[in-house]
Amino acid sequence: MVTQVARQSGWPMRGSRLRGVLCALVASLGLVSGVAEAQTTCTVAPGASLTTCLPAGSGDTWLLQGTASLATPGLTLPPMTIDGGAGGSILTLNNGAGTYGWLTTGGPTTLNLSNLTFTGGNNPAAGAAISVGADLNIVINPGASLSFDHNDSYTGAVYTAGSSLTMGSGTATPAALISFTNNTAGLLGGAIGSSLSVDLTAASIVLSGNTVTGGVLARGAGGAIFSSGGTITLTGAVTMSDNTAVGGTNGNGGGIYTEGAGVVVNGSLTANNNRALNGGAGGAIYTVAGGITVTGSVDVEGNYASTDGGAFRSAQGVTLGLAGGDVTLKNNISTAYGGAIYTPTGVIADIIIGNGTGAITITGNKSGADAGGNLIYNGYVGGGLMT
Repeated sequence: MVTQVARQSGWPMRGSRLRGVLCALVASLGLVSGVAEAQTTCTVAPGASLTTCLPAGSGDTWLLQGTASLATPGLTLPPMTIDGGAGGSILTLNNGAGTYGWLTTGGPTTLNLSNLTFTGGNNPAAGAAISVGADLNIVINPGASLSFDHNDSYTGAVYTAGSSLTMGSGTATPAALISFTNNTAGLLGGAIGSSLSVDLTAASIVLSGNTVTGGVLARGAGGAIFSSGGTITLTGAVTMSDNTAVGGTNGNGGGIYTEGAGVVVNGSLTANNNRALNGGAGGAIYTVAGGITVTGSVDVEGNYASTDGGAFRSAQGVTLGLAGGDVTLKNNISTAYGGAIYTPTGVIADIIIGNGTGAITITGNKSGADAGGNLIYNGYVGGGLMT
């Protein structure tokens, strides 16, 4: 069912009086001069395909009613809204017969995606649910959620090539939940792959059970998130658990891997049981160039790296609990250096744990190399503070 909610067309202007009357009418209706595309609201019947609402126009709204499907590879959307309703809706990205669908855009775009779960996607290229080649801003309504579960691709359930990803509310009231669970990639980023920055904002951010296998090109970095540039910024209460970078030769960053400016968590971080395998470092987080900062409380337990940095491998230092809160580093293991934290030899790096206001618990961290340090390994620690 499609309902047209606004339409505008151009009018001929003949004479100043007629022009004035028409302009007044336009102003009274809240319209602007020129030609604008009609905006529509379309309701997708339970179990029906998204394509029943085509064509998609800028500003359109598609309303889902519990379940829907998409089996169109690369369905191009303009700036618009897809809403799953108060109870949420599941969007299955296949037709059950081996044909899969995913969303894309024609350029830098803002999409409003609220109360939706994308599942069952399988893109042989990159981006099992959403794959774009330009900056993507995904707005989630305040108090709403957006989830990606059990999707499979070359890189990420969501992939932005040569561009950045922003996802969240964008208002004073955040989205309730951003969730990436049980997604798999063959090359980079089990949940998210981006060429530039990744910015997620929600009351709760869950990255759990995602895997990058490394079966493609023998790589496999970033069990949950991979970025080759920019900063990865997570704002909210972050839970990152049971993610794995298998790696053909090195599965760096069991949870997060970035070649950009580092990782910033504006809020709390719980990072448990993430693994960097097959010569990989950074069981939870691996940064090639930047540092790692967490402003709130930290609970990092049971992470594993098959070389350095059972929990964190950072190129430019680590700061935990910057704004207060308890910090726990427990039972993290590396087979080489830095049971919990590793920074490379020759790097002058600050290791700051806590700000003096919260409890600090450090126990059970182990490294395999005798000189590695069960907590921290650093060739040169400049101004390091541990309290």
